[in-house]
This record gives sequence, C-alpha cells and structure tokens, in this order.
Amino acid sequence: MKPKTILLLWTSVLFLNSCTTRMDPLNLDGGWQTYFPMTVGNTWVFTYQSSTTTHTWKIVGSFPSQQESEQVHDPANSEHSYTVFLLQREEVTDTLQVFPNGDVYVVLRGIPYLWLAFSKNSGETYSFPFDGALTYQVSVSRNQTVTVGKRMFSGCVIFGFDVPQANDEEISYIFAPHVGPVRILTAWFSLQLNYAVLDGDTLHIR
Repeated sequence: MKPKTILLLWTSVLFLNSCTTRMDPLNLDGGWQTYFPMTVGNTWVFTYQSSTTTHTWKIVGSFPSQQESEQVHDPANSEHSYTVFLLQREEVTDTLQVFPNGDVYVVLRGIPYLWLAFSKNSGETYSFPFDGALTYQVSVSRNQTVTVGKRMFSGCVIFGFDVPQANDEEISYIFAPHVGPVRILTAWFSLQLNYAVLDGDTLHIR
C-alpha cells in the first residue's frame, strides 16, 4: 500500500450510470471560467459510490491579487497577476491562484503548484508534487463525454494524476463545461456529483 498524500484526501469519483438527459456545452473556449465556475457561494455536493455519505466543495471567498507570483514555476504565469479563490472541502480550505490563461494553482505549504492546467491541450502533461522525491505526472484529456447519474456531459476535461513508480495513487478529476467537477476517482474510493448550486441555481444530477 502506498503513502497517502494531500491529493488523496481531496475527492474521488465514480462509475458511469445510464443517461436520460444530455447537456451540450455552449462555449468551450474558456479555461477555468467554463469548466470550474468559481463564484463565491458556488457549491458541489458529491456522494460516495453506493452510499448516501456526502462530500462538499464550496467557494467561500475570492479576492484579486496585484502581486506577480514569483514562486510560480511556470514562466507563462510568473509575470501575471492572479485571482485568489478559497475552496472549502469539508474541514479543509484550499487557497487557489487562478491566472488569466485559465490555469489553477493550489498553495501547498506556502508554495503554489499547478493543479488544474485548463490552458493545456489534450495529450499534454505536467507535474504535481506527490511525496518526497516522487511527483505526479498529470495528463490532460479534452472533449470527453461522461455520464453521471441521469445526465450526459459532453466536452469534458479529465485530469489524470499518476506516479509511474508507485501503485494505487492514481486520481482523476473530471470537469464538465458550465458545471464544474462532476466525478473524482481514486484507487481507494470514488465520488460523483449529486447536485450543484451555481450562481444561486440548483442543478440536480441524480
């Protein structure tokens, strides 16, 4: 069994169910604005597979930063200002740095790391810290069709986290356009979106 990391504490997702309603994207040109709508108050409530236990993500704060991100390792973002969002996941609150090109960094131990690279094309990869000297290799898959509960989402983006030298550490995050995270899958458990509250409107999935 492998050591668990901060990411393994984050969420997970599910298996495909039959669909009755198809949701087609209106605009897939955006980055995080399209795939992860982070308005303060937006909420995503997940359920564990074969369980009624819930896990909640909620945007609880946001403020602009005029500072250049000197610690960001990606030269494409090192000279740009960013917006800070606070993502609450049950008892944990993550600080996210969101850049104009659509990339989302998460601050871990005071250092921002590229978490969700919405600016990258399908097939591209990047790295994310795992444990010690090991790092996740993250692959990006775009324009995927995913079924969750009674809804089918097209144009999804999947971020697959994997450490080639390790076992049972895989994590996949699936984001649907204009909805946000709809499924999260790890080697240990899986979650699927039950409902989301977006700009005050409730979207039921199951």
